[in-house]
Amino acid sequence: MNAFRWEVTPSAEELAAGDLYEHLCRQRGVRVRESVQAIEPTVVTRAEAELLDVPELSWALLFERLTSSPGGVRADGVARWQRGRG
Repeated sequence: MNAFRWEVTPSAEELAAGDLYEHLCRQRGVRVRESVQAIEPTVVTRAEAELLDVPELSWALLFERLTSSPGGVRADGVARWQRGRG
């Protein structure tokens, strides 16, 4: 999932106006069919470590979710890191 490429990209104004999936349906004609989520252990890069306020190469969990339409259009993608405790 790291090579995610947006096929439908709402503007900041469109996102601020309300619900993402409602917007995609009404304004772009994209209906959501499924979301696939993966969770994996990882170590953080220097840039990620700065954002998470942990040392570089600290353990973390990486959550990635990809949402698509019935036709396979990628409608939403999220990557989230949760730092480890220790």
